[in-house]
Amino acid sequence: QALGPNEYGEIHIRSAYLMLEYWRKKEATEETILPGAWLATGDIGRLDEEGYLFIDSRARDMILRSGENIYPVEIEHRLDAHPDVRESAVIGLDHPELGQEVAAVIVRDPDTPLEAEAVQSWVGETLARYKVPSRLFIRIEPLPRNAAGKVLKNILLEEAQTKEQA
Repeated sequence: QALGPNEYGEIHIRSAYLMLEYWRKKEATEETILPGAWLATGDIGRLDEEGYLFIDSRARDMILRSGENIYPVEIEHRLDAHPDVRESAVIGLDHPELGQEVAAVIVRDPDTPLEAEAVQSWVGETLARYKVPSRLFIRIEPLPRNAAGKVLKNILLEEAQTKEQA
């Protein structure tokens, strides 16, 4: 299904040069190669007004809150625009009624205090209410990254769940 300019969605591609299957992995092939020879990349992206494709995140990072699809990258862009935020990552935490809730891990400047309510208000100025992080984990140390520089959200998720249980 085609989306309008700057609408986020999962990227599917089709090409004469596409792979045929995963070797000895029938289930993985069936999940990835869809009817009509479309390949589900697992990436979330958008086309701009000129038709350029921007890949923003992985579909598995998407947060499902009360039936709403929430793409962390949109919230991360807003958080990173805050003058007192050095970097951020958005994750989904399990919630008994909503399915998941939006949580943000924020790295602040060590010399500048940062209040959770002020950050939530900042995000709420431009994004829908259901996208505003209900949980914030503010820290000074940089986000954990792999050798390629990608934020390790699985570690952040483990840390957040540990803090919730404490």
